[in-house]
Amino acid sequence: ETFYAAGMAVFFLFFTVQFGISSLLDERREGTLSRLVAAPNPARESVSIRFQLAHASDASVEIFSAEGRRMLARPLGTLAAGEHAVPFMARDDAGRLFPSGRYLYRIVTPSGDRSGTLSILR
Repeated sequence: ETFYAAGMAVFFLFFTVQFGISSLLDERREGTLSRLVAAPNPARESVSIRFQLAHASDASVEIFSAEGRRMLARPLGTLAAGEHAVPFMARDDAGRLFPSGRYLYRIVTPSGDRSGTLSILR
């Protein structure tokens, strides 16, 4: 009976630690950010970058050229949990049109980031 109780205690401890670590790893891997999509893609003028936050969080959007040059960085502030859409007019901070090409877009939160690609056709 002592072995049984000790075995159950070890099992309970292992299960609790395993479950806790798995949850932490899942949260770190998935973060608060999900469902990232840009539409229309390819685009001529404007694009809507849509994403969902599981929890309220600070967020920002970044756009990079295919060469890796950051073309745009814009803080979005603290956003509530739920779905969000960021309009992107295919212009940099100075108002210049982005040329045709492939771009990487990224939504950044303190718990992680997600990225995707979009094409601009002029």
